[in-house]
Amino acid sequence: MLKLRRFLTVFTLLTRLVIPVICVESRELLIVTVATNETDGFQRFMRSIQVYGLDVKVIGLGVSWEGGDVKNTAGGGHKINLLKKELSQYKNDESRVIMFTDSYDVIFTAGKEAILEKFDSLNARVVFGAEDFCWPDRNLATQYPRVTFGYKYLNSGGFIGYAPEMFKIVALQDIENNEDDQLYYTNIFINKNLRDKFGIKLDIQAKIFQNLNGQFTDVILKFEEEDTIMLNTVYQSFPAVIHGNGPSKIILNSLGNYLAKSWSHDNGCLACEERKQDLTALS
Repeated sequence: MLKLRRFLTVFTLLTRLVIPVICVESRELLIVTVATNETDGFQRFMRSIQVYGLDVKVIGLGVSWEGGDVKNTAGGGHKINLLKKELSQYKNDESRVIMFTDSYDVIFTAGKEAILEKFDSLNARVVFGAEDFCWPDRNLATQYPRVTFGYKYLNSGGFIGYAPEMFKIVALQDIENNEDDQLYYTNIFINKNLRDKFGIKLDIQAKIFQNLNGQFTDVILKFEEEDTIMLNTVYQSFPAVIHGNGPSKIILNSLGNYLAKSWSHDNGCLACEERKQDLTALS
């Protein structure tokens, strides 16, 4: 009897220590992106969203872009200001997960369940993509936390987190439209107090976000029966968001011929069968 009582006591204590896990299906995942024009890259992005059945909100369409020439110089603060306005409606929604990504140079390769499982595995409230380049201010490199195995520096082309923290981050400080968005997020991340307050981590092993600039040799394509996916051979991860940042946009154009169920080993070019028109009806 004494042993039984001890067992029940220990069992009760253990059950109290169990941290409740939010079911993937009970959470909403919303993809938010900024696009002022419907470019070919944007259409490719939207196709990948549709292939994996993701919910998306596009902000900025038809708005004059005021974020500078982000292809060649620092800029992009306009994205933060547009995002701040959009996320204000979700700032108290604890069950909603928001993912922000660029759109012109991004392709999705997974759906909601896989993305949330990867996010949960990182045990953070907010996760930013990571890369090997400290942009736009290399002088800040020494202020980053030490990384023993993984990409070290923040990339703002993709990040995911719970809605309240996401809103607090974009609303923390004012930023001009032509100021740099990546520098804005970097200054928050390298501040340990803010990093801990918002529960921010970097996706150092590309579990969710794969930035291609400087890391193209780290990845290969895996051709499966119904889809083609990307494998990071260094960290043995299958990233869900492929970002052709910087000069790697040309590489993404090539990869886009295969990713997001555009091509499969068994059936060849699947995207070639889409949006076909019957020419026999034409005079």
